[in-house]
Amino acid sequence: MPVFSFTAPHITPEEEERERSTLSEEMKMELHDDLYGHRHDLELLETDQLVGGKLAEFERELSQIPAPLLKDYKEAMERAPELVQTESNPLKFLRCEKYDAAKAARRMSMYWKTRRKCFGDDRAFLPMKLHGAMKDDICVVESAIVSILPNDMNGRGVLFFDRIRAIPPMADRDAVLRCIFFMIHIMSEDMDIQKSGYVCLNNIKGYDLYKHFDRIFIKQSSILMVESMPTKIKAYHLLAGSENGVMSLVLPVMKHVVAQELRLRMVVHSGNDRKIMDTLRPYGLTSANLSFVLGGDFKQSDFMNWLHNWKKAEEPDNADLSCSFMMTGK
Repeated sequence: MPVFSFTAPHITPEEEERERSTLSEEMKMELHDDLYGHRHDLELLETDQLVGGKLAEFERELSQIPAPLLKDYKEAMERAPELVQTESNPLKFLRCEKYDAAKAARRMSMYWKTRRKCFGDDRAFLPMKLHGAMKDDICVVESAIVSILPNDMNGRGVLFFDRIRAIPPMADRDAVLRCIFFMIHIMSEDMDIQKSGYVCLNNIKGYDLYKHFDRIFIKQSSILMVESMPTKIKAYHLLAGSENGVMSLVLPVMKHVVAQELRLRMVVHSGNDRKIMDTLRPYGLTSANLSFVLGGDFKQSDFMNWLHNWKKAEEPDNADLSCSFMMTGK
């Protein structure tokens, strides 16, 4: 695992302030709405005419993407064309990007680039199922290091990541990245979450500089969450212990590594479980959206029930099970 350097490039509070001051008023409003779950934009009515036109535009934009970025998508089309259509349907990416065909085409290209990097040639073109692409990571999935929690009060998906347990021997870097990909992929099967996005809760209480800091993981997970999936991350909540702990050293470095879109959406919550819960509430999150690891209502048994139901949903005769039902854990 990469060693933390006290002289590593980092973002200072002054640089953060300057970065925010350069944002347009429109971007500031969008950022505020993303963090707090407000939705002011009018949703387009998805008519046959709109869909047909946007899909045609999507194909034109896809043909303009540089070959190096498109090669993994093309490989997928050659090896598993039906899988490409079912698991990366262009309409998912169009909804995610508010029907901006150019952005949607680039996002789908990144989806396959990231999928192949995470899963390798042997698994990237298998179905994104527990006994498909995830067949070697079932134990890691069952550990609930990465899990889907009930949607927040604004209908957005909620992803929980327990960074503290996401280390060997429980799981190595690549297995954790695959689990994150898998869980976001599942969330993005829900049409509403394709449009409204999701928030991530990252448990960093007990963060150890030498056990948990991993620049490569930080960079790769940022690309995965920000650029690659057919749903957008709207807020990234870091749930810490002491305000003046080791994260005061790590966070400026982390912010330098990740994409600006993620950096601007980072919110740190410090203190005991009750204080953290109180500070999450204005963002549309309640104890129902918090894992038992942090004193929330979502227990290990709820996750195992969710996983049991999802395994049933993967069976061909249960393929019509509602994804939104699965994500409530009920």
